[in-house]
Amino acid sequence: MSNPGPSAADGATPFNPEHVTSPGISALEHLRNDHLLLSLLENIPDVIYVKDLEGRYQVDNRAHRRLLGVTGLNNIVDKTVFDFFQEAEARLYQADDHQVLSSGEPQINVIEKVTDSEGTLHWISTSKVPLYTPQGGAIGLIGIGQDVTPQMKTQQALEQEKYILDALMERIPDFIYFKDKESHFIRVNHALAERIGVVSPGEIIGKSDFDLFTEEHAQEAYADEKLIIETGESLLGKEEKENWVDGKLTWSSSSKMPLFDSGGQVVGTFGMSRDMTQQKQDQLRLAEYAARLRDVNERMQEDLRLASELQFSFLPSEYPTFPSSACKETSAIGFAHHYQPCGTVGGDFFSVRPLSDTTAAVFLCDVMGHGVRSALVTGIMRTLLADLYTVSSEPGLLLTQMNQKLQGTLRLEWETIFATATCLVLNSATGTLQYAVAGHSSPLLIRSSRGTVQPLRVRSPEPGPALGLAPDAEYWTDTERLLPGDRIVLFTDGLQEAMNEEGEFFGEDQFLEAVQAERDRRADLFFEHILRRVMRFQGREDFEDDVCMLAVELRRLQ
Repeated sequence: MSNPGPSAADGATPFNPEHVTSPGISALEHLRNDHLLLSLLENIPDVIYVKDLEGRYQVDNRAHRRLLGVTGLNNIVDKTVFDFFQEAEARLYQADDHQVLSSGEPQINVIEKVTDSEGTLHWISTSKVPLYTPQGGAIGLIGIGQDVTPQMKTQQALEQEKYILDALMERIPDFIYFKDKESHFIRVNHALAERIGVVSPGEIIGKSDFDLFTEEHAQEAYADEKLIIETGESLLGKEEKENWVDGKLTWSSSSKMPLFDSGGQVVGTFGMSRDMTQQKQDQLRLAEYAARLRDVNERMQEDLRLASELQFSFLPSEYPTFPSSACKETSAIGFAHHYQPCGTVGGDFFSVRPLSDTTAAVFLCDVMGHGVRSALVTGIMRTLLADLYTVSSEPGLLLTQMNQKLQGTLRLEWETIFATATCLVLNSATGTLQYAVAGHSSPLLIRSSRGTVQPLRVRSPEPGPALGLAPDAEYWTDTERLLPGDRIVLFTDGLQEAMNEEGEFFGEDQFLEAVQAERDRRADLFFEHILRRVMRFQGREDFEDDVCMLAVELRRLQ
């Protein structure tokens, strides 16, 4: 609050300009004795005070004393601002008073910060005018102050909100804009100005989307904003394709909302858009790649389907009969199989080939892994097998020669591929069975007369390794005598390696038990029931590996 200076007694220099006449003390005393005037002043809510030329209070009202923290006029008369305020504040008030008295010009509605006696800060809008005698001599000044603290706090809050809004508008990388009811821009941020390609946001004010974009995009945006204005409902997260007048194409994710005035009426729209051009371009590229991959995958699936058909064509659709003139039911040797790849194509393969009217050659193999690679290897082995049968029909020698031929094919620089195999030759005239094993599980011999099931005995010094591992490996041929009704079961490890939810394998022992339990069934039903047992064990019908089983039965001697 501006006040004239302190008295000499306060230690400050009294104001005494040359044009001011001698103090009109009697006039000020008259004011203090004017009870009607004092009664009026006491009931005015504004701060009112009168000072003499030396800055001493002579008259004030209740609002002023409340601000100073005193009661009664007697507690303020002849005191100065230095009696109530800190020196720095008091000198500011004194300087304002001197300015008014020396210039003779009123000071109107000056906002001052004033700390009351309780330490509370107030904003006071103060007006000061010189006080003259009827003869024109200055005798002091009159101060009138209005507490505008609520208004100032409101103004500060508005300024803070404006600062926050400005900070948001100018620092956020998204595009922010406000539009009137005709969709003309009334405010935009710098990010949008840069997006549009102008230096200042002011260059966009008053324009619309029709000035910036093609008719198609501008019309769509205008329709959206009209709908928002009509319904008062927001549009959130709309993906917009932006076609610019210069031919540029961009994409944005936009949210638009109705803009209300203080009375709750819709006066326009405002929104925020985020550039998603790169993201959209990536999505389009991914969609294109996905379409290409689908096309490639469809072609691969078609190729796999054809490969599967070709692979199944490798397997016998009809078995040879012995002698060749016999029908299936009267053949001296009977065959049955079950083949189930875990994928479209598999790595298991078997072959049944007549060597004469009394002799059958059987070959079964399991290539490492499964899928296309394994299927390719089975094709190679089928070709080799056809050539080797013309050279030798002795199982051990045939496996030895096949292993040698596979060395250059299966031994790759970065990986070794191998295949386990079983080869046997059965003579229906004598019941003689010759067989050899290359890293494979021994076939099972079912003796119908005894009701027993046991693996074929391998009498060679050392079991032969899988094909493709050891270039100098030799495989021995063992012999067994079969009786009519005896059956040989050849199989790959797909069933034995079936696993249940506890991580347990079906294993060789349970497989042997299953064969023992189902040994008396007809060959086709025999395989069906073994599969059911394994499926119950693992809790599902599909298998993680290829499954192949082949039964060879000596029905009679020729």
